[in-house]
Amino acid sequence: GKLDQLDSHPRTSDNLEVMKTWEEARVAGFFTDKHREQLKQLEQEHILLKNESNEYELIPYSKVENIANNSPHVQAFIFSRDNKTWVVYWHAKGEAQLEIPVSNNRLQLFDKPGKLNSFKKINKTNCLIPVDNRRYMVFDMTKSEVLTVLAQSRLH
Repeated sequence: GKLDQLDSHPRTSDNLEVMKTWEEARVAGFFTDKHREQLKQLEQEHILLKNESNEYELIPYSKVENIANNSPHVQAFIFSRDNKTWVVYWHAKGEAQLEIPVSNNRLQLFDKPGKLNSFKKINKTNCLIPVDNRRYMVFDMTKSEVLTVLAQSRLH
């Protein structure tokens, strides 16, 4: 049945984690009338982050339309936070490596806000990022610069 499908879906734990975060925020009374108004704007999607201090942040985000030459395997959403450009991303089915034409000093990788992960630097201009579970790339670049390098990135 439905639960078997859930178990066999590689990103189930990520999905449940996201649902759990929304539910916990609701129970904690995080959502104000202003938040509720924002969430009613259906053309604008939002991410609910649990930040470095374990507090909730509701941030508008948008789908990255072209990543790794329109790969169907990578899902990514982009948003701005703390003067940086954040991309939450995951592999739709399995795992891969994403080569991004960006210098490693302009990119950080987080499993979740505050939890830094490492990645491979290929050379001065390219990095190799793991793509599997939901993670966050944080770029010291503008949104349009990030969208450009994501479009030029390649899956391995």
